[in-house]
Amino acid sequence: MASYPLIGPTLLSPANPLLATILETRDKNQPTLSVLCSDYPTLKAILLRSDAWLLAPALYFNEELATGERCKLDIQHPALLIELSVLELNGRSRSPAAQAFIDICQKYLDALII
Repeated sequence: MASYPLIGPTLLSPANPLLATILETRDKNQPTLSVLCSDYPTLKAILLRSDAWLLAPALYFNEELATGERCKLDIQHPALLIELSVLELNGRSRSPAAQAFIDICQKYLDALII
């Protein structure tokens, strides 16, 4: 993967383990990120016209994945795991919006567990 252009919606932190792995394996003269764009329709168009790859949530590409227009690479790497946290003020109750967000996340994550 390191020899192909990486495109993305945001910059990766230098502390990101995936970025560190890419930097270790790719030509040091190649840019880390070939295209930086927060517009997913533009990123989708770039993917169709290049050999680039993108780290993105599958939900942005459900239609394209279903039709076979794009494919998902099943890559297992510790840097691709995320940790979600909720910070709260001690002694304060959650707002209804915060609780709704937590409920949505929990429902989605529970559905992922096999």
